[in-house]
Amino acid sequence: GALHALGSGGEPGALDAIRRIHARSRVNFVAVQAARAAGGLAGEDAVAFCLSLVGQPYEPLRAQALESLVRLNCPADKLLAAARAPLASPLVRTRVHALLAMAAAGTPPDDLLEPLRELLMTDDGLARLARVAKEAPAR
Repeated sequence: GALHALGSGGEPGALDAIRRIHARSRVNFVAVQAARAAGGLAGEDAVAFCLSLVGQPYEPLRAQALESLVRLNCPADKLLAAARAPLASPLVRTRVHALLAMAAAGTPPDDLLEPLRELLMTDDGLARLARVAKEAPAR
């Protein structure tokens, strides 16, 4: 849709348009698409926008914001700070993206073992974990 085109076109003013659409919409799906579109841009402003979305209460939005921050090559210290709270998310997808963000920020693999074990041992439907793993960005 229009947000995808804004995020992939790299046109001047694209982020401002994405922010306006996000601010005006009350539909969670649109907020998630805005985070995805911002992840296709570049620059500190896009990073700041996505960082602001990680703190929102809607879990799929937090997951998408983390994914976008990884795509934007967010500075490691900011990425680590953004990923810490979502590690405790009730949504498996958000926790998966928090782990991916921590790995992208250079967290030593040994430090990821315990959160990964907790994720794999969750009672929250491992079937959903398989679906999230399919959606995770390729490395």
